Amino acid sequence: MILLSAFFFLEFLLLFFLSRRLTSRLLSMLGIRWYGLVFLPGILVHELAHFLVATLLFVRTGKIEIFPQTSVEGRVQLGSIGIAHTDPIRRFFIGIAPVLVGTSLMLWALFSLMPDSIDIGRFALLFFIVFELGNTMFSSKKDMEGAFELFIIAAIVLGALFLFGVRLPAGMVDGFFSGEVELVLRRAGVFLLLPLALDGILLMLTGSFGRHTSSG
Repeated sequence: MILLSAFFFLEFLLLFFLSRRLTSRLLSMLGIRWYGLVFLPGILVHELAHFLVATLLFVRTGKIEIFPQTSVEGRVQLGSIGIAHTDPIRRFFIGIAPVLVGTSLMLWALFSLMPDSIDIGRFALLFFIVFELGNTMFSSKKDMEGAFELFIIAAIVLGALFLFGVRLPAGMVDGFFSGEVELVLRRAGVFLLLPLALDGILLMLTGSFGRHTSSG
């Protein structure tokens, strides 16, 4: 179970780095306008995830931008939403909302849309969903403002509870490591290989295209 969890985490971490590399390369190849059109569905899901969680946590939101823009510092901002000032806990969950929503939607698509036989239409839809969500769901530095402070506070609280002998009930631990959870992690780990392979192939193709263009 621990190995499955570690494998899933490593896959997720690798997907993060691959998506960052791929989106950066596509942005330089396509330009900001075409890039925005290609990833528009994923950007929309990303910003709506912020909006949904902020609304559920009773935090006021402002204008939503779903088209990429260049900031005054020269950095490309794929999308944005105004979030009112709030406490670190709610800010953290609003910040990671796209990761939680994107991962849930992507795994749902992989679980439910993966065809048992050759079905070009379902494969195309599945690849589109995985491509969009897998490359737009990760939170930006601005999304994660205040996360470091929250982690420090959580580490101090957990450390204090451990020193005072507070432990989780055995039944709760056994329930978490149940066979159902292990099955979900096993299948999720297998299905995450699809977006990893897709990003890896696209990185190789775009890299070859870039070398061919520069040599020509």
